[in-house]
Amino acid sequence: MAKVAKLVCISLMMRIIVEDGLSEKGELDAIDGQVREKCIDQVSTDGIGDLLESIELDKECPYGTYKGEK
Repeated sequence: MAKVAKLVCISLMMRIIVEDGLSEKGELDAIDGQVREKCIDQVSTDGIGDLLESIELDKECPYGTYKGEK
């Protein structure tokens, strides 16, 4: 059976709590820490079924474009 490269798009949305009035960097740091942990947990526990937005054929970099794909 032949192999093909696919592009898979998933979307994650989650609610987090951060301190009001943080600087942009402070807010990004607070968000990063919470989101990273929640994303890993969500995907590990539930899989990607409900998060899947689209699957399409990769026409720009078809299978075999990169070393080690054959």
